[in-house]
Amino acid sequence: MVKKKRKSILVVHEGYREKYFLEHIGQFSDFRLNLQPCYGKNADNVLNTAFKCSDYGQVVFAFFDEDFQFVKELRISEDVLAALEKRWQLTDGKLKDIPYTDLQNANINNENPILIVSSPNSIEGLLLMLLGVSEKNLRGKTTKKMKEMLDAEISAVKLTEDDKKFIDACDTKIARYVNAKQELTGEETNYKQTIKSIEFKINDINRQKNEIVFKRFLNTKVGREVLLANINQIPTIKLLLNAFGLC
Repeated sequence: MVKKKRKSILVVHEGYREKYFLEHIGQFSDFRLNLQPCYGKNADNVLNTAFKCSDYGQVVFAFFDEDFQFVKELRISEDVLAALEKRWQLTDGKLKDIPYTDLQNANINNENPILIVSSPNSIEGLLLMLLGVSEKNLRGKTTKKMKEMLDAEISAVKLTEDDKKFIDACDTKIARYVNAKQELTGEETNYKQTIKSIEFKINDINRQKNEIVFKRFLNTKVGREVLLANINQIPTIKLLLNAFGLC
């Protein structure tokens, strides 16, 4: 029997929390999910990466935060906005001054890249809405405040014994690397490279710890039922679920 080919999508995304959220939704879908990260960059970087990915004949989504629009250095530049208009087959200047959350509405033919913008402000605001916090109560709050609010929700989630064992193992590794760093005298060959390598490993282990906790939060508080219940309430969720063939 010929195995049926799975539909695949590619999502260019901004950060680790976006990555984990996409993987969380992906577990409910039959679609093959391909991810292209743009960690810690601006809107231009996300869109330019999505443009390049769009040249390979697959459906491409660009997933980023609304708050790029609020910081001049992070906004979509005029050149990139013009390139987006061209790809969407729009007249020059059509997208100028449109709020980022409304840009996709102009893409009536769903040309690549399809934009999915987290709001209010960020992925944290989007997740807080899924937890039942109204957009009205979030508007006016900073992204930093929303992160604090979400972090409080995440830390309140009960971890499994396996989660705890994994975190304990991570802490043991971190302690070992910290000790190794402290034992360096500065006279070693490649001292700076060694320090950099140790710090990279510590940061990566901390990222793994954060991933475990964040994914436990998603599985506990933002299951499939919660996502489906918010299709008509949160436009971004409708776009995401549609991308995965879930609505």
